[in-house]
Order: sequence, then C-alpha cells, then structure tokens
Amino acid sequence: RALFGRDTTQADLDSISPIPLLRPDSPRLLLTHCHHDTIVPIASATHFINAAKQVGAPAESYFYERWNDGHCIWIPGSNPHKLHPDIEEAIQHFLLGRVK
Repeated sequence: RALFGRDTTQADLDSISPIPLLRPDSPRLLLTHCHHDTIVPIASATHFINAAKQVGAPAESYFYERWNDGHCIWIPGSNPHKLHPDIEEAIQHFLLGRVK
C-alpha cells in the first residue's frame, strides 16, 4: 500500500521488478540479505539470484544470520548507522573482485 497507494496486484509487483532487466552484460551485482529479515523475506533475494544465474547475469550474494530489527544490516544503536563488519567485509571483497 505504501508503494502504490492501494492494495497491490501481482501485475503491480511485476511492473517494478528488476529481473527483466538482467542480462549477461549487466553490471556486477552484490545482493546482501539476512535470513531473518523482518522487512523483505529471504525468498525475494534467492529468487533474484536464481533469475540472474538463469540469464548469466553477474550477480553474487552474501547471506548472513543475525537477529535484530528490520534488515539486520546496521549495528544496533549506531548513530550515524554503521554496517555490521561482516557486511562491510563482503562489500570490500566484492569491490576488489575477490570471492568471499
């Protein structure tokens, strides 16, 4: 509702999906996701990675276990927000072209 201002349909969701844009010559992508995300289910991340693999798009993933609110990417109480060290490390490895 917040995104479309009304109840969404599957067609609405399909219309904003980045999956149709994936191609073998797409820029490299890193997808980070927590298995316990309370905002976006892990299935959305695994679906995206599988779709990227199907078309040969260069996508990598970093999935992690953590129990705190929301997306579980920030160190609780950090202000300004600071990423958990393992996520920062995964991003650094990705940017440097290393496999974690």
